[in-house]
Amino acid sequence: MLALCLALRLQYAAGRQAARQADQVATLFAANMHWVFRELSDACIKRAWADFAVHRRVLQEVLAQGREVSLQQIDGSGLAMVTSLRAMAVEGLEMVASHTPQGDWHQLHRYFEKRLPSIAGWLALYGHPPENSGPTDYQGLRTSFGQFG
Repeated sequence: MLALCLALRLQYAAGRQAARQADQVATLFAANMHWVFRELSDACIKRAWADFAVHRRVLQEVLAQGREVSLQQIDGSGLAMVTSLRAMAVEGLEMVASHTPQGDWHQLHRYFEKRLPSIAGWLALYGHPPENSGPTDYQGLRTSFGQFG
């Protein structure tokens, strides 16, 4: 009987730990989404093709990070946040995929600016409002991307 109780307690503790880790990854995903959308918006304002190309590639990495969030381990609001942000990242990738240096920078800037408040709202709802200045690097992502195209 004692062994069964101990096994149940260990299983419960492991489940709580997995849920905490999933929450942390979800929050990190949201923070990185906010950061990369802001950086893409800034690149559009400046019409800075090199910055845009780098951040377009990083958006792919951010989406990959978001896909690593275990949806079974997060609660209702976290699930809604991750699902919404994944959809937003996919849509963002579709928007940037065909953009060229001669493309409509203003329209793309408006696209990113319009979505930043939603991402910030998710972060605030989840207890982590974005920093005003933002992180100086992507948190939790690989830093070596190879050749940029």
